[in-house]
Formats: sequence, structure tokens, C-alpha cells
Amino acid sequence: MELGGKSAAIVLNDADLELAVNGLLCAIFLNQGQMCTAMSRMFVQEKIYDNFINDFTQKAKRIKIGPALDFETQIGPLISESQRKKVLEYVKQGKKEGAQLLCGGDIPQQEGLKKGFFFEPTVFGAVSPEMSIFKEEIFGPVACISKFSSLEEAVALANDCAFGLAASIWTKDELRAQNLAKAINAGTVWINTYGMFFNELPYGGFKQSGFGKELGKEGFLEYTRLKNVIIDKTQDSKPLVNYWYGF
Repeated sequence: MELGGKSAAIVLNDADLELAVNGLLCAIFLNQGQMCTAMSRMFVQEKIYDNFINDFTQKAKRIKIGPALDFETQIGPLISESQRKKVLEYVKQGKKEGAQLLCGGDIPQQEGLKKGFFFEPTVFGAVSPEMSIFKEEIFGPVACISKFSSLEEAVALANDCAFGLAASIWTKDELRAQNLAKAINAGTVWINTYGMFFNELPYGGFKQSGFGKELGKEGFLEYTRLKNVIIDKTQDSKPLVNYWYGF
């Protein structure tokens, strides 16, 4: 069973900033954020936090909202009116709890967007773990960005969540990334990329993200039942269990 996520991205000081920004724009705004693996929580190391958040926000503002049939559209409508209301309520709650709304957060008013459940790409800064938008799955185009100093703090923030479906790490230090990946409690961890799935690799999360696997050998085994059948064929054997109460 796959039951949702609140995936975390960790961006280290030595990351390729353009790669990380562009990759994470896709990771949260693809399909209007309506993806179980959406990187809705982004943790950026303090040295590059300001540059990251400025670049990310400016590019988010330029995303073209429109009907899915328009080839120029980069983000389409949400699935339903009730889902849009839910996303809007989370935005209001985020502002109420002290998060910094950097862009978006509302229903677009352009004439061509009156029909359809459109919602602006939304970016929050200064998001902390006690906030609803940090803990709960919004399932919409809402990015929550926080800063961290040490790697230990980054891992703690990433794991401070009821979900454990996916995560991503952005750094030029591959060994450091692999060590971080071991510490993150998520079923899939991407390094310097997002959204790569392979039929031969198992997919599935931990904690409230569900249980079991799909894809790969492990996914096939989900459709089987394991049973042990044991026969003792040792010549002239007299195992203890057979004589425990017999003489």
C-alpha cells in the first residue's frame, strides 16, 4: 500500500545551485504538486539559503499557469474544487502560524483561468517543524523551505515527519550524499536528480507512507505467500524434540 508522503530535499552548501533549484522546481510543481513523491519540504544549508530561495522564488513566479491542452502551459489545474479549497486553507494556516509567504498562495484571477481549479505556484520560507504545512501532506503546488546548519540537523529535520516515502540530496560530494542517504528514513533517495524510477528496483515507503513494495523482485514477491515444509530425512536420526516426553 502506498499512502502518501511529505518528501524532503536536502541542499548542501556545495550543491550546483542552478541544478538544485531547477530540479526542485520540477520536484514540487510537476503535476501541480499532486504527487506522492513531491519534494514539499526543502532544507537548504545556511550559506546558500538566501541565494537558493531568491532564485527559486523568482523562477516559481515565472511558471506559466494554463489549461493542460495549451502547449505553453507549465502548470495546470488541481483535480477538484474541494482540493483547491484544501490547499488554500493550508496556505492560510501557514501564514497564521508564522511562515513567510514568498510568492503565490492564491487563486489566479486572469480571465483565461476562470474555468478550472487553478492555483498559483506557492513558496513559503522560514517554515518550522511545528507548522501544519511542515507536517501534513498538502498535495498541491506548495513548497516549504527551511534552512539548516549541520548535517545532523538536516537529517533530523528530514526524519521529523510521519511519512517516509522519498527524499533527495543535492551536493557535489557523492560520498557525503551516500552517507546522508543511509540516515534518511525514506524508501527512495535521489541524489542530484528527482523522479527516476526503474522497473527492476523496488518502490515503496516507510512509516505512514505505507508498507510493501511494488516493482522489482520485491514487488513480485508481494503477490506470493511464503510457506515452510520441513522433512527430517536424516538416516536413523533421533532429534531431541521427538523424545522430549518419550522414553
